[in-house]
Amino acid sequence: IRVFRARPAGLSDCRSQGGRKTVFQIHTSISTLKRDFFCPRNHGFLNDKRRCLRFRNSAFSGESSEEAFARRLRESQDVEDRVQFVETIEGFETQLDKAGQKLLVLEISSDEVCQTGTGEDPEYYWEEDKKASLEPCITLKHVFQRCARNCPDTVFVAALDNETENSRKLMDYLEVRYTPSLFFYRAGKRVWKVEGVNDAANDLGEGVLFYGDKLVQSSHPTSEWVPTISSKDQLQQFLVEQPPNLLAVVDVSTSDCNPCVHVFPAVVALARSLEGHVKFARFLCDSNSTETFRELGVVEVPTFIFYRGGAEVLRYVG
Repeated sequence: IRVFRARPAGLSDCRSQGGRKTVFQIHTSISTLKRDFFCPRNHGFLNDKRRCLRFRNSAFSGESSEEAFARRLRESQDVEDRVQFVETIEGFETQLDKAGQKLLVLEISSDEVCQTGTGEDPEYYWEEDKKASLEPCITLKHVFQRCARNCPDTVFVAALDNETENSRKLMDYLEVRYTPSLFFYRAGKRVWKVEGVNDAANDLGEGVLFYGDKLVQSSHPTSEWVPTISSKDQLQQFLVEQPPNLLAVVDVSTSDCNPCVHVFPAVVALARSLEGHVKFARFLCDSNSTETFRELGVVEVPTFIFYRGGAEVLRYVG
């Protein structure tokens, strides 16, 4: 088992191989799949970029200016109702307790600072430059608000890093190193974090999908297309339930692996697009589960194992 970054007894980090390469390899591994264009708007594959653009732009077609204004007011009110603001350690712990088993996403932001997370942020001496440097964080805040509005099964909490005494105590308690930061919690425990604004908007949506169980603006749980299994017995049961001629693909991942989080939206899209032809599942385990990895022959995550008739026929790593 290879050690990657600072994770104890973990698996090698394959982010450098990239999610796009993984999707392409899965494409070519499944003979029934065409190389169609992935459309994020409908979480599926379309054979023409123009169809995706038409799909995306038709969401509010025919809406009058009055109706659009009324809709924006409703959306703003929804955001106010869905995002809980905290200023103290006690306030955050209260929200964490209330969330229970639900996914909780905490946003740390600032009105004065927008750090990339690389440790190489320049100093700005002109007001125009400083204002421009804050724009990525403003975009992230809009994405956070949109996710809060569209993901009712996830709890969204926000805290402001404003250098007050309570704020400093809260930031120290949360071990905040960069502003902005996104922290993901499940059952009272932190399961993932995103530090700095670089790629944070994409990471937010991917994290909600990976650690939650709902697609944005969908009533269907993610597990309907990609069930989660966590033991060899559950894996065997999953394989037994599949028809002999149906191809089954198992995504072996860990909850603290960044590449596993980044590639999961594509796995869900493939599962939806190929429903009835290919069945997907996610084998999610702890990075310290060395015995499980040894039994599966897994040395890197994510690893995709292809089965037919209960027997492995192919695997792709990365």
